[in-house]
Amino acid sequence: MNVTNFESNLLKSNSFVVLENNSAIVIDPYSMKCLDLENIEYIFLTHEHYDHISGVNYFKECFPDVKVVCSKICAEALENPNKNLSRHFDAFCSLQTWIPMKTPIKPVNYSCKADYTFEKYGKIVWQNHIIEMFFTPGHSPGSSMYLIDKKILFSGDSIFKEYPTFTKLYRNGSKEFNDISLPIIKSFDCDAVVYPGHLSKFKLKEAFVFGGV
Repeated sequence: MNVTNFESNLLKSNSFVVLENNSAIVIDPYSMKCLDLENIEYIFLTHEHYDHISGVNYFKECFPDVKVVCSKICAEALENPNKNLSRHFDAFCSLQTWIPMKTPIKPVNYSCKADYTFEKYGKIVWQNHIIEMFFTPGHSPGSSMYLIDKKILFSGDSIFKEYPTFTKLYRNGSKEFNDISLPIIKSFDCDAVVYPGHLSKFKLKEAFVFGGV
């Protein structure tokens, strides 16, 4: 199984392609027109923010049978430009200071749809790999993580190595992260490799929420 990272021009967000036996999964897509893939079975969305969903419609056009997977709350926000922040993405960019913006980003009215949703937990078998889906709110109301074979974790913007989780975008963000998501994260193998929504991969035991140890 091969994991490849593609960095978008929207806050340098990471999009990942997981490839096995000429079949692929894309996590948090943007319009990666350089990709030469024969078959994409799934698109996994870690959360509903525009910089992590902007390529969904592009991939749905290129691969009509692809299934978009996300949490139920995320799915509800995908169809609303206010909730997915596309309509206010310029303001969202100005709130963060850790990724410099060289050129202004214009807001758009973007929406897309999910094909498969889960609430607290879901699981599928793909190319003989077990993929577990965990609802982990905090950064956004609909945030989730995807764990492959208990060894590879796609965390979206829920955890980073260098920074704490940004939970100020909605009122209950910090409480939900501490009460719901952090216990789930602590249950994972500390040596799992984390592929975050921004920046570089790291071992889970190096995550900021664990003090980087």
